[in-house]
Amino acid sequence: MSRIFAKIKAEVWGVIPAIIFFLIAFNLITFTDNLILRQTQAQYISYTLASIAALLVGKFLIIVNNFPFINAFPNRPLIYNIVWKFFIYGSFAILFRVIEKIVDLSLRFKASGIVYQHMQVLIQSPKFWAVNIWLLILFFIYCVACEFISVFGQKEIKDILFRDGKKGSQKISK
Repeated sequence: MSRIFAKIKAEVWGVIPAIIFFLIAFNLITFTDNLILRQTQAQYISYTLASIAALLVGKFLIIVNNFPFINAFPNRPLIYNIVWKFFIYGSFAILFRVIEKIVDLSLRFKASGIVYQHMQVLIQSPKFWAVNIWLLILFFIYCVACEFISVFGQKEIKDILFRDGKKGSQKISK
């Protein structure tokens, strides 16, 4: 029983940095979305939904990272796994956004023809693609950071980021 508890504890502690990253990222995306729409009033519900989405992404990452296909290129250069994970995470992120919009429109409009017309307009809008590009860039940063941490280790990355500049630049250049 304690082995199961230890595994669950390790998984939860392992996903907390991702949840914090996506909490900040999704709230930045919501802020960007509100700027594009020129909304001057704070929309607390959208920030709350962005925060809940960060928790869901954290849970999603716990599940997906345990699948064997996620580390498809263990003996290849690091860029292979970065691009592979970015493709998987990015595809799911865009698919999720499209499904989210379809569900939202379906709840508002009962006719599927109207939902289809609104989706056509939405997918062609620059706002939709601006938010998706922002989302993909953040997922790419996440993938790069995860792969670097998996290669160098969490302690080494902390040392590189937070130690004295003179000592850090000497060690990296060697």
